[in-house]
Amino acid sequence: MSLLPRALNIIVMADDHAQVHGALSLAAAAAALGRPVRMFFQGVAVRALAEHRNWADDSALEAEGAPTISDLLTQCSELQVPVSACETGLHVTGIGAAGLRPGIETEGLIAFLAHQSDAELVTV
Repeated sequence: MSLLPRALNIIVMADDHAQVHGALSLAAAAAALGRPVRMFFQGVAVRALAEHRNWADDSALEAEGAPTISDLLTQCSELQVPVSACETGLHVTGIGAAGLRPGIETEGLIAFLAHQSDAELVTV
C-alpha cells in the first residue's frame, strides 16, 4: 500500500537570517523527498523575498560551500515549491509585488490557510 506524503506548509514570520535559512532548508529537503510543500512569508518576513536582498551572513555560508538564502530560494523554485508573500506585509514594508524576486506570488494569510486542508503546518 502506497500512501501519498503529507503536505507541508511553512509560515515564515521573521526577517532573520537563521530563521529564513532554516525554513528554506526545510522546504527544499521536504520537497526533495517528494512531499508537497508551500511557503508563506508573513508580515515583515516579506523582506527576505526582495529581489536584490543581500544577507551579510551568507558570506560565511559561501565560504564553507553551504547554500545561501538565494541558493535555497532557487532550489525551492526548481523543486516547484510555491512561495508567497503576505500582501499586508508588502504594504507595510513598502516593497510591493514588483520588488519581489521573480516567481514569488502574493496572497493573504486567509487564502494561504484556505488551502491548508490536512497539511502539516510549521511556523518559523
